[in-house]
Amino acid sequence: MIKTVEFQDGMYLSTDLIVLRRRENSLEIALPFHEDTPNFVMSISEAYSLKNALDEVLNVRLLTCGQK
Repeated sequence: MIKTVEFQDGMYLSTDLIVLRRRENSLEIALPFHEDTPNFVMSISEAYSLKNALDEVLNVRLLTCGQK
């Protein structure tokens, strides 16, 4: 399975992309428009830790913005 996440690149004011690909027992994260950046390979448990960290950061951000 392959998923992509587009986001605005603040440095170049253009759209950038993260590619996520699940392998048998790991997750590969690639930044295809950044030639000097190697792909990241995480175990499934590390990928869940990243997901949980993102959830925590987003929850803190929502609380600091006064949103429920």
